[in-house]
Amino acid sequence: MEETENGSGPPVKDRLVATDGVLVSEVDDEQVLLDTDAGTYYGLNAVGTLLWDALQEPRSVEELVALTAEEFDVSSAECRDDVRSFVTDLDEAGLVEPA
Repeated sequence: MEETENGSGPPVKDRLVATDGVLVSEVDDEQVLLDTDAGTYYGLNAVGTLLWDALQEPRSVEELVALTAEEFDVSSAECRDDVRSFVTDLDEAGLVEPA
């Protein structure tokens, strides 16, 4: 198994995709995810929404970093740790899977 760059979460070069069984709804200015298998809700801010929407197709962590940097006009270095942390959280919650 390939190591992650920071030691936790999915390998940075692996492609991930959102799992089935997650319902999405807009509430005010955020998206809310419901993991129907676990019965757990997750609220996403603008960055989380961008990443979740992008994960409807297979993407690598580095592709997600580049997308976030471009969309929010920040450097890849500025958002890399936050994107990795978010993807790790999704992975640990079972909301993404290898593509």
